[in-house]
Amino acid sequence: MAGCFDRLPGCWNGLITIVLSIISFTLSVNVVAECQFIKVGYTVTNQVAFIGIYYHTPMESYDCVETASVNTPTALNAAQAFGVLSSLSTGALMLILFVQTCSVISNRNRMAVALFYVLCFIFQILTFSLFAIDLCKEATIKCSIGPDGTVSIVAALFHLACAIVNFMVPVSEEAMAITAYKAIQGDSGPGYRDRGFDPGPNMLKSVLRESVCESADPKGNKTITKITVDYGDGGDKITTTETTDPDGSITITKTTETEVKV
Repeated sequence: MAGCFDRLPGCWNGLITIVLSIISFTLSVNVVAECQFIKVGYTVTNQVAFIGIYYHTPMESYDCVETASVNTPTALNAAQAFGVLSSLSTGALMLILFVQTCSVISNRNRMAVALFYVLCFIFQILTFSLFAIDLCKEATIKCSIGPDGTVSIVAALFHLACAIVNFMVPVSEEAMAITAYKAIQGDSGPGYRDRGFDPGPNMLKSVLRESVCESADPKGNKTITKITVDYGDGGDKITTTETTDPDGSITITKTTETEVKV
């Protein structure tokens, strides 16, 4: 696997992004599902209770109880909305990043993911609108951050880290899964030759991208174009275009981009 980590950014940065997205999603869900976001201290009786986004812990109890959905404070509704938005958004982004390990992600898509993680960061911070509930404004009650409030801060930082990593990751010409597979098979790519490593004659030939496009003229005659991109033994990028015309004739053209060694 050493070859995988040496082939930046195709593998190493991709793995970091996925790990961060998993942690980000897990923490965000934990904040919504638990019941100790705010620690409520009653100064007169010296009793303690906890309030969560959807659940709360009564005084001198360790059990989470679902908060009634009738006549809930506006601040609680806002915290619930922002908590759910953060959880759903980070979950969707995590799935997108998993799917894109098997494809080449464009720079536009990477920037879009980063911007959505910035939104998740904002949503997570806004869960602290829960502190605006009337209970925390009473003179005999002291509200402070509970364990889940701390988790929400950590989750927000991980959302921000995901955004920064996605902004920093350059666009790779091959999918992360292919980079990792080639590294396992012993194909460490052209970059290894610069350090004196020769992959040998059995270098793995991996198809990086294949697309098929159909077009038709006004009479309905279809032209099928198949484009395949792969790498040759010398590390050259080979693009093969196969065009099938309406009359059945096939035209194949190949273009080769030779690796330039500095």
